[in-house]
Amino acid sequence: MNYIEFKKKMGQPIVGVNPELFFNVQKFVIDQNVRAFYPKNFFHENKETELYIFTEKDLWCFVVGKETTDATLIKDFQVDKLRIIRANNQRLTGSNLEIKLISGDEIFFNAKEDSNEDWVEQYTWYIEEIFDLLK
Repeated sequence: MNYIEFKKKMGQPIVGVNPELFFNVQKFVIDQNVRAFYPKNFFHENKETELYIFTEKDLWCFVVGKETTDATLIKDFQVDKLRIIRANNQRLTGSNLEIKLISGDEIFFNAKEDSNEDWVEQYTWYIEEIFDLLK
């Protein structure tokens, strides 16, 4: 499922987790510029929802709080270290991705912890897409 499909599905008020998030993202990022994305904690009510968007040169991170959406931009980001951990049973445990940027920022994606059991495989696919983009 690409970004536009994900946005359509998860941005619906009935099905979606946070339609306001996608409204705010639209203010900063054009759908066609999204090369990869990662939706973190979309299915966890007790954790902040995060959306990472990778464009040609920039990395955006949107964090949804109870009353605000925080948008962070890392312009012209450069990867210092990239590590993917692939589980033998992708369906149950998914993959992990560690990204260390030259700026010192570190990002960690965990398909199992960041999603739910119905989405682990899809989140693993998102991780693979980001890894392929950044390698």
